[in-house]
This record gives sequence, C-alpha cells and structure tokens, in this order.
Amino acid sequence: MAQPQTDDLFEKCFARIDRAVYHSNEAADTWNKLDVLGLHGISLRIESDGTGEFNVRQLGPLPQTLELLIGEYLYQLRAALDGATYACAIEDSGQNPPAKASTIEFPICGSIADWPKQARKIAQLNPGRRRFIEALQPFAEPSVDASLRIANANRSLGLLNDLARLDRHRRLHTFFTTIGTDAPILDLPEGVSLKSLVIRPSSDHTGPIARFSLDGWREGMELHANPNADIELSLEGMPPAAHNNDTFANRLKSIVMNVRIVISLLQKNSWIEPASSRLSISGIVS
Repeated sequence: MAQPQTDDLFEKCFARIDRAVYHSNEAADTWNKLDVLGLHGISLRIESDGTGEFNVRQLGPLPQTLELLIGEYLYQLRAALDGATYACAIEDSGQNPPAKASTIEFPICGSIADWPKQARKIAQLNPGRRRFIEALQPFAEPSVDASLRIANANRSLGLLNDLARLDRHRRLHTFFTTIGTDAPILDLPEGVSLKSLVIRPSSDHTGPIARFSLDGWREGMELHANPNADIELSLEGMPPAAHNNDTFANRLKSIVMNVRIVISLLQKNSWIEPASSRLSISGIVS
C-alpha cells in the first residue's frame, strides 16, 4: 500500500510551534514593558528588641493580555502534538482520513494505571511510534538531578497538558509575581550587628521575604535596607521550582523545545527496537 503524503500536515504542526513562540515573545515583551517595581510595595518593620522583617508584595493584578497570550501559546502547542499524531495515523493506517478520526490525539497521562485507556488514542500508530509516545508520558519521568528536570520531555509535556487543560476548561490563567532574594542588604547603624537572618524559601510565596535579629539595636536608630530581590513571573497552579534554573521563562522554552523534538521524531518515524536500548530525550535550556 502506498504511504499517503503527510509532509504538509507536519509542516502545519511546525507552523503552530512557531506561532506559539510568537505568542510567548509577545508575552515577554508585555512583561518587559511593565513598571515592575511600581507594581510592588516594600516594607521594613523592626521592633524595639531588634527583631524585624522585610517584605515585598504585589500591589495589584497583572495585565490580562499576559493571560490571553499564554492561552494562545498553550493552545498552539497542544494542537501541534495532536496534529502530528493525526498525520502519523494517516501514514500508518494508509487511510485519509483514518478510521475513528475524532478519537485520535496525542495522549499525555500522569498515571500509569490510566495509560491503557489513553493509549487507545494512538491505536492506529505503528508499534515504534506507540512505544515512543508511551516513553514520553509524565508517569514515566526518569529520576534525574534537580538541575536537569527543566529540560526533561516527560515533565515538560505534563506541564503543557495541565496548563492547557486548565486554560481550556475553567478560566484564563492568573499571573502573579514571585519575589526571591538570596541576600537582602541591611545598612546597619554603628555599633549594631546582625545576629540572625532567615530568608524565605523560593518555593514559598507568602509572608516576609526575610526575618532578622540585631544585636545592639536601640529605639530611635535608623535602619536602611535593600531587598536585593529578583522578581519573576509565575502562573497560579504551577508546581514549585525544582531548581534555581526552573523559572517560568525556562519552562516555556523547554516546553517548546521538547514539542519540536517530539514532532520531528514522529515525522522521522525511525525507531529503536525495545530490547536494544532505552529511549530518552534531553536538551539544554539556556
């Protein structure tokens, strides 16, 4: 049986990826044009005994434009995966349209117990393609060093699926800023020393960014401080960072990178037999 030509379908998938990158760049441009400092309030409180806290908090909502752009980004990437799966079904079944076309999509599954049901969506694909897609599932995420999780395909596809489902079925995403610091700067009066400093963990978004205690502090003294903070964009409902490189921006880059690789390999349709090697995808996010 002659194999149907699907190059045009795959090209449309890559066009969707390019469109997603366009939307993410628009979101980044919107973020970069914001008066981020003006959106935040800084407060410093110190008690007579020398204990105090330092806080930076968001004062108001971020532009809804960010939510709309990221929603488009998620839609295009999810549609690209589904479109590539449909193209594969045409090739492997030899039919255009393939049987039960409405049931064909790229499954993304977080539970191995649910995989048999999800795998029905790719039943018309050849065994190599089915093995490949199964190896990419979030439930099959390998154990790697925290610094490498940002580039992992299983994790990236899980993030894409969760965020796209939330955007599609519930509401627009809610953006907020995360504020973190490694070393706030305290300009201490003469004769005063820092007794202790406790910095809020990066995974925690509530409460003061730092608590401190001073020796030699007396009422009437003045304390000047700089939070020396990094302000990052984040989405409500996203899991906490696994590492310092696991930022919102790097997650977007990793999702795009992995979707592009996955579709490229599905189009190539060249597979390793199960007994010969374990399949893995890795990459570097700069």
